[in-house]
Amino acid sequence: MQIGVVAVALLAISAAAIGLAPWFLSADALDNDVAAQIRDSTGLSTTIDGTTHFRLIPQPRIEIENVVFSNATGAVRIHTATFGAYPRILPLLAGRIEIGRVALNQPDIRIDRAPIDAIGRLAQSFPSRQTSAVLLGRIDIFNGRVRINAQDARALEFDAVDASVDWPSAYASAALNGALAVHGAPIGVQAWLEQPMELLQGRQSAAILRLQSDVLTLSTSGRISTRSRMQYVGQVSVGAASLRKLAEIGGYSFPRHGTFADFDVRGDVDWEGDTAAFSNLRMSLDGNDYEGSLAIENRGGLPRFSGTLASDFLDLTPFLAGVPEPDSSTALWNHQALDLSDLRFADLDLRISASRLRLYDMEVGDAALSLVTKPGLIDLALAEASSHHGTVEGRVSLAAKGQTLAFHVNGTGQNIDISRAAIGGRRPLSGALDASLALDSSGADLPRIVQGLAGRVEISIAGGTLNGADLAATLQAAGAKDSAEPVTLLPGATAFDNLSFGLQLANGLAQIQQGKFSAPGMTLNFAGNADFVHRKLDLAALGEATQNLSRRTRSQPLSLRLEGSFNAPRLVQGGPDIRLPAPPAHSDDLPLNPATDPE
Repeated sequence: MQIGVVAVALLAISAAAIGLAPWFLSADALDNDVAAQIRDSTGLSTTIDGTTHFRLIPQPRIEIENVVFSNATGAVRIHTATFGAYPRILPLLAGRIEIGRVALNQPDIRIDRAPIDAIGRLAQSFPSRQTSAVLLGRIDIFNGRVRINAQDARALEFDAVDASVDWPSAYASAALNGALAVHGAPIGVQAWLEQPMELLQGRQSAAILRLQSDVLTLSTSGRISTRSRMQYVGQVSVGAASLRKLAEIGGYSFPRHGTFADFDVRGDVDWEGDTAAFSNLRMSLDGNDYEGSLAIENRGGLPRFSGTLASDFLDLTPFLAGVPEPDSSTALWNHQALDLSDLRFADLDLRISASRLRLYDMEVGDAALSLVTKPGLIDLALAEASSHHGTVEGRVSLAAKGQTLAFHVNGTGQNIDISRAAIGGRRPLSGALDASLALDSSGADLPRIVQGLAGRVEISIAGGTLNGADLAATLQAAGAKDSAEPVTLLPGATAFDNLSFGLQLANGLAQIQQGKFSAPGMTLNFAGNADFVHRKLDLAALGEATQNLSRRTRSQPLSLRLEGSFNAPRLVQGGPDIRLPAPPAHSDDLPLNPATDPE
């Protein structure tokens, strides 16, 4: 009974002391005590431009309106609409204000350069681990905003910041739990430092960071140090359903074409200042898996990626999703101005090797790729690749100046199996392809680019099959027809020994030259024009079909025309006046210069 009385008496005395505290502590005294503890704990000075209140219920607290915290250089500035300081009970009973927890309501936090310099100035005052220094044990942030301005880099902005930082004493670990928003996307944040005081004094600490949202998951653990520059070494795992969405949230431009989905990366990271190096890297993107190393460097807000990657299987098709095609209703090119943002999204220097490389239905092996991009320039080179017993190499360069795109493409291939090459969902040809090409053009939209096409293409296919039409049966059934009378292709297939021709392009018009088609019982020579601007074809062919009879061979002269749109050409009987042009005199040398900036 006596113990109960004593306990009640102590509680009454405590309540009385707490209740009388506001009467003995003026607003100025409270302001000075709070400012002194903030300065001793963080190195930040305090400017108060509002009223101060001491609240008893529901728990003792000091509320100060319109408070600004900053360091001497102004690198850190925190303006909060309401600052709440929660004093520890026992020191308060002894007449001292000792803050155990603070709350920042709607703070606007601005950080320039390295935040470590701003908050670590007084950390040097803790001489050893035996010092029982008391910090602000807990900091709560409600509906805050954070902006970090880094020199020569894009500013980082976070909104809707709700977080709690627990750091009970100078040499204890610190933990952060909360959430924030980046460009409207909410992200959950968890962080932990084993020895934050060691970190502030220019040494190192173990660290853990986890980010979780609908667009990004990140988990990393390692050691962070602040010697001459901030450095972090550890392991990292990052996942994103869409790299495009992630880049948009981060405020970076990204290619509009391609899917760039299902991104996952794991490996070791060494980050220092503006550079991060990834080793033992395992990465997945668009169903492609890579291994290797990668470095990321921030150059004036534009990230620069460089590295070497290897893949067992690389499918380039998803990267070309959404590339402009002719209007399906008119079969003509879309006149909409080109979106050249894809040529400005990043600075890349990548070397990629792939055991198997696929583009649409074409596949090659042992491919060695190099991709170099700079603002306004993309250069993709296939140094070498194999296709069954054949080889392929080529280069594509794209350059933008203003709203004009210039491109150059050149390449060669030998003994390439084209049986899997599809056109419009069909595989019209098989055989062994030898080819060379060099093309250039420039323009502000696809029609102008097509109209400016210039260069040369050489095609030769040996030992192949024309699928979908039996030419021998078609010509025998057609017999002698009048000029311009349609010839109906009979279904089937036509095996041939050789198909070859050349294309000489200028202003979007291709002259088809020295065309030859030889098959058992049939030979054709052909020439004509292919209008790539209007997507029309006008081709004439002369030759003969032979038929072995029991005692003799019958020969039938052939005169044909193939004309009309690329999508639906018509085969008609040629007239007696058809003449093929003489082979032109031209150089077989193909230019190999990459595209340059358009004038």
